[in-house]
Amino acid sequence: MDQERFVLRWVMWQVCMLVGGLWALNWRQRLTPGVARLLAALPLLALNAAIPAALFPNDLMTNISAFLSCTVTNFKLLSWAMDRGSLVTPPLTALQFLAVYAWPITPAEYAVAEQGKHTRGRGRLGEARTVQTYFRHAVKKAAGVAVVAHILARFSLPHVPRVILQGLSQYLALSLSMDLLAACVGAGTGLAVAPHFDNPYLSTSLADFWNCRWNLTVSNVLRSCRLVRRPGHAAAFSRKRRVVGLLLVFAVSGLVHEAMFWSFAGRFSPHLKWLTFFVLFGALLVAEGALKKAFKRSKLRVPTVVARILTVAIVNAMLATFWWPPVDQLGIPQAATQNFVDAWTSVQSGAAAAMRSWHA
Repeated sequence: MDQERFVLRWVMWQVCMLVGGLWALNWRQRLTPGVARLLAALPLLALNAAIPAALFPNDLMTNISAFLSCTVTNFKLLSWAMDRGSLVTPPLTALQFLAVYAWPITPAEYAVAEQGKHTRGRGRLGEARTVQTYFRHAVKKAAGVAVVAHILARFSLPHVPRVILQGLSQYLALSLSMDLLAACVGAGTGLAVAPHFDNPYLSTSLADFWNCRWNLTVSNVLRSCRLVRRPGHAAAFSRKRRVVGLLLVFAVSGLVHEAMFWSFAGRFSPHLKWLTFFVLFGALLVAEGALKKAFKRSKLRVPTVVARILTVAIVNAMLATFWWPPVDQLGIPQAATQNFVDAWTSVQSGAAAAMRSWHA
């Protein structure tokens, strides 16, 4: 009965997203960007904000997934009201528009499938991967998730290795789900989907980690929501304005994550540690930018291997200090690991049953 109730609520979630996408699609050509579109988006913003708590109040993992997905959709709607973002560029068919609205994906701005070439732009919006590539990556990451979940479930690890593996499991699980989603959307709609992750453990700096490798859909959506934009050939913004903009983006991200914590825990993270996590990362990025300029003036260069080790060490230190303690208090890593173990057990049981049926 619980499983049937879960499936029913999941279907209701997707129906809500479909209805919302059809509503926005209906007004896409009828309303001019600005206040008119924003007013049309208001009911959808309220609906999406209510979905996680209304449909999944007692299902921790699904509540988190629904909150993240619905929040990304709401930021896409805000961008759409300003005639920018992934619901506007590139031009989308009706089916593609519904897919981009409903799910946390970003279309590649240049709909050219991967031909052995990679562009290293901010947000990776100029890069698309084939359906086969996404599926191949998903298979590899599924194997990685199975191994990491087995280690976390079977062994009692010291704090540092456990934190590192928890971070790796979070990346693998999120990236696996996004690769599968991109493969399905690409196969079903022909949409060229920009990558959601790109080997964050190979980051050579914190800027590289956040701009080019980690959770790119969210960073691209937040970037498209900027209220002030530089016209085509105008002079670049001053350093002070860029710094303020960067700090604001990370502060908004921290507030969104605190809202997510409230959604599944009924309170903010202890001592606002999640907000602190993002605010400090913004400050670290500003400091890193200044340090890079100083190194450039002095003609100093950090070896790539050293830069990667330092970046991964800083990210894991921040995770261990601010991200994982509130999560551990709620038992989320244990619940996620158990979900992986249960899923793997189900796959093994299904495969064994299929083999018995085959030999019978």
